[in-house]
Amino acid sequence: MADSMSEHKVLEISLHGSWREMGQQYGDQARIELHKVLQFLERKYDGSVLRAERIANVSRMLVSHYPDRYLDMIMGMSETSGLSYEQLLLVNAVEYAEGEFGCSALAVWGNYTPDGRLIYGRNYDGASFAPLSDCVVLVRFAPNDGSLAFSMVGYAGEIYALSGWNEAGVFVELNNGMPSTGFDVDWNEVPSTTTLMDALRCCRSIDEVELYLQQHRSASGFIIGITDGKEARACEWCKEGCRAAVRDASRLVITNHYTSSSWHYEVPTDGQSWRSLTRRKNLLDISDCAKGTITTSVMKDVLTHNINVGGPMMTELSLYHIVYDVAASAIWIKVEPYSNWQRFDY
Repeated sequence: MADSMSEHKVLEISLHGSWREMGQQYGDQARIELHKVLQFLERKYDGSVLRAERIANVSRMLVSHYPDRYLDMIMGMSETSGLSYEQLLLVNAVEYAEGEFGCSALAVWGNYTPDGRLIYGRNYDGASFAPLSDCVVLVRFAPNDGSLAFSMVGYAGEIYALSGWNEAGVFVELNNGMPSTGFDVDWNEVPSTTTLMDALRCCRSIDEVELYLQQHRSASGFIIGITDGKEARACEWCKEGCRAAVRDASRLVITNHYTSSSWHYEVPTDGQSWRSLTRRKNLLDISDCAKGTITTSVMKDVLTHNINVGGPMMTELSLYHIVYDVAASAIWIKVEPYSNWQRFDY
């Protein structure tokens, strides 16, 4: 259950049964939010036929390699939401249509926290989507096909994972790595965000998630943060493979460029990467200064610290923040521009 800590509350959606049934439940519970996302897209192309065709084309390419279970879910949503299947494909593709994403993450444990517990913080940034602040939802899936129960945070109607966790205690989150790899997307592959959703559905450990990513080619460049509450690691994942990012013994920092020296990619400049180098340095510096004292409250403050005063948050881009505290079995979500955090049971 969520704390009543802000005027606006993230909608919590609980689904169970077959994928078609879960889609029907989703469409019924998030009808208002789904319509708002579609209206947002319609305003985006605002009478431009070429723009509308581009978004529609992206939406079709996105699902062209979807597993049937997720297509069944979208079909179920069309039966209860008041939106057609084609309209829901547009809603599903809202973040693929356009936008910039300069996400970041900090995980600390061991001697960085007072009691050694792992605290994981994640900023989700993308300037174009600020009008959808009231459409961020927490969706809990309980499939009846033998999959693990799992939860995801994102905009209403997105059938793919950007941040999520499962009943085995595995938490994953996705960061843009394209400043290192280039901005091309291979539409002949299963979308990387869909593969990540499948990892939540079937992986019970960090090692299993990393192996899963190694076995599936990414359609573009990403950095996947993973934790099981005991340790955290990051996988730099692209068309050329999956390699471990640089991390300390009990600290992980992720921004938007690859840090492993085994890649042939050049390190992008700040101007090419939404100030990725500066945000990484700021997270390293701020966690060094707070070493031994980082609690959930401190992590919340770190994530919302502006880049111009030594933090990772780019005010003009920031959309929402997530903090995971394994010992408290809780997730906190803060949606900009709302000023309070909401707590959800893990």
